[in-house]
Amino acid sequence: MESSTRHNFTRGILSFVLFFCVLCSIRVLLAMHTYKGISSETPCSWRGIVLSQPSVTGKAVRLDVLVVYVGEKRVSPFKTKVVLYRSSILDDTLPIRSGSGIACVSRFQGLYSSKVKPSYRRYLMSQGFKSQIFATYQKVSLVSIEREDIPAFTRFKLRMSAFRSRLLHNYSRFGITGDNLAVVSAMTLGDRSFLDAGLRETYSVSGASHVLALSGLHLGIIYSILLMLMCRKIRLYKWRLFSHFMIILTLWGYVMLVGAPMSAVRSASMLTFCTV
Repeated sequence: MESSTRHNFTRGILSFVLFFCVLCSIRVLLAMHTYKGISSETPCSWRGIVLSQPSVTGKAVRLDVLVVYVGEKRVSPFKTKVVLYRSSILDDTLPIRSGSGIACVSRFQGLYSSKVKPSYRRYLMSQGFKSQIFATYQKVSLVSIEREDIPAFTRFKLRMSAFRSRLLHNYSRFGITGDNLAVVSAMTLGDRSFLDAGLRETYSVSGASHVLALSGLHLGIIYSILLMLMCRKIRLYKWRLFSHFMIILTLWGYVMLVGAPMSAVRSASMLTFCTV
């Protein structure tokens, strides 16, 4: 009887997971098919919240921004890729970081512009971006964004981002600096902002660039360690079930901590599926 109940429960959970995966796949396909980008012919003012740590390449500063106001009108929040150009490499007058509110006057460039390469367009669309913005550093100012204007899930991601920033700061406090800090940050927290062009090229030439991107390799190691620590000597079914639930919860917590990149989400989904 107990064995039959266990199998029925497992089949129920498995059916739910399969239904959820199919539903999400259909939702993604519909979103791609009915995609509507954001564009504007003339510059307009907007305000938004920074979702990522700034990525600096030469004079260019790249940000992921959630726009919540266009002009004085509150709009349905949408993601845009922002590229700011500084007057010089040493220009760092604005302390922009994840969670900062910024305002700017610029033009929204739609993703179907002829200037956007098809491969890059597909990448931006898969990440949920609706447009691109190119502006000078001097046109941006820091502003405060009301808490109520930010979706609840976005607020949660920003809290996780702030916690990740504190962990990165602790790395520096422990004496991890330079290229060591860049590699450790990329491999453990998914932060690749410390990787310079030379280090990226070195890993690319050696064929080991994949270790710098969080994927199934990293999550598989974490999952194996958790499985060994929490389920190795547990015999009772209900406690094993609880242990597996805690492992899945910890795994997804880590995925949110590193910013929920698509590679980590796919790996966590497969590990969840296999665990169930």
